[in-house]
Amino acid sequence: MTVARAAQAVVAAEPRLHDPGYYLIDDGREALEREIGYRVPLGRRIFRAALRIALPLYLGAIFLLTIGVLAVALLPNAVWRRCCFSGPDRSVGDPPGL
Repeated sequence: MTVARAAQAVVAAEPRLHDPGYYLIDDGREALEREIGYRVPLGRRIFRAALRIALPLYLGAIFLLTIGVLAVALLPNAVWRRCCFSGPDRSVGDPPGL
């Protein structure tokens, strides 16, 4: 409970450090876990890291999903153009034999 004693020493500067909830559900949780030697499981560590970067993760997922949808929508058109309108003697509108 050294964390609690250290918190009492700085209560005048930070009143929220006196509240036990700070160490149970707020920013003081990591300090409490280090103090008692708790090893956080890998899944929980990944979840906490994702929470720290939630906005870039959210926007990145939207961006990748948008790129994927556009690729699926535009790829058939690009393949069709390359197949039917490529070559030095063909232009748009000429039949293939001319």
